[in-house]
Amino acid sequence: MNRSDVPPGYGYRPARSPLATIVWWASIDTDGSYTDAATEFWGLSFGLLGDDTPTATLVGPATRPRTLELPAGQVHWGVELAPHVFLRGIDVKPVDEFRELETDGDWFLLGGTRYPVPDLDGLERLVDSLASQGALVAEPLVERALDGRSVPGAERTVRRIVTETAGIGRKNVEQIRRARTAYRLLHAGLSAAEAATQAGYTDQSHMTRDFRLFAGDTPGRILRGDGASPFDSRDVADSSNP
Repeated sequence: MNRSDVPPGYGYRPARSPLATIVWWASIDTDGSYTDAATEFWGLSFGLLGDDTPTATLVGPATRPRTLELPAGQVHWGVELAPHVFLRGIDVKPVDEFRELETDGDWFLLGGTRYPVPDLDGLERLVDSLASQGALVAEPLVERALDGRSVPGAERTVRRIVTETAGIGRKNVEQIRRARTAYRLLHAGLSAAEAATQAGYTDQSHMTRDFRLFAGDTPGRILRGDGASPFDSRDVADSSNP
């Protein structure tokens, strides 16, 4: 991958594969930091550091916000998987962590198997290739459960399968999605009280507590902030996987 193939700045688009939510990229020209909100999505990211050292990372779902330091000169690109999709061969799920994978820039190692490092346009082909080889698996029951549809089996069994697949529990997923819904409503111009009610919070203070917990700040400060908010790319992910 040539660093010039990554567009300048930070961007994202909906993934074409039904097994993924978004494809994203970042080309860093000045030192900075970015807060990423809690999320139910697994991901794979690749990059080049300022000295062209290659990186490959398995990104786990997060139950709390993560602050990413972004030194100038780095480029990164990656894909987020749908929440009902998981990777085989991962004994301990990387919840709340970034797990560095072995890579030489041409190949990376995942679950004991080597795969070619994709360029930005090849991320979805990688996802489809992992699925065809059985390394990446979709769990329809989890998809139904997270969409709020009825599923067969005991509730305890469903909760266990969701946690084993997503890495975090269904209640956590619902709380994170509710915060994202509230952010969209606030961004659309609703008052804090209206957004809290429509998103399903008991009151405005309940919504503020969840914003602090999952995005690291209050709704007001997030909306007034410069640059991308912790929730921005998740709008695309939610619309891709309603």
